[in-house]
Order: sequence, then C-alpha cells, then structure tokens
Amino acid sequence: MKTKTIPVSEFKAHFSEEIRAIEETEGLVIELTRHGKVVAVAHAPTPEPPTGSILGIGKGTATLSPDYDPHEPAFSENDWNSGD
Repeated sequence: MKTKTIPVSEFKAHFSEEIRAIEETEGLVIELTRHGKVVAVAHAPTPEPPTGSILGIGKGTATLSPDYDPHEPAFSENDWNSGD
C-alpha cells in the first residue's frame, strides 16, 4: 500500500488529478491533513462482497481433533468459572 499525505487545500485544488491517481494506482491511500494533522483519508472503494447464499462459506476451514466425540460435553464441569 502506498500512502501519500497532502494538505486538504492541495487536494481541493487538484481534486481531479488526485482522484485519477487513486483510480490508476492500486493500493494508493491519500491522507488529507489540516495544520499537519490527518483529518480524512481517500482511497478506492473495497470490492463488494459476493451476494447470494453464505452456506458453505467456511467449508474446509476447521478440523476436528481425532479424539472428538460429538456425544461428550465440550467442557468439563471444572472448566467453568463461577465468578467467585
């Protein structure tokens, strides 16, 4: 990611050119400053997440322990803290 820091007044004066730079430069972020303090950030929008069903989105991302038994409690009674 490339970051460019410029005063708001300069961004305003060269708005079209700065927007074009954001469009043409992948990962460009422009920090806008006022009196040396960053007050805003300009960057390309993030891609829209895919629409549709979310079923199966995490398939294959987790594995179970070889000794996993779905009929046994996940935690023993001693694992719980009563908050005392």
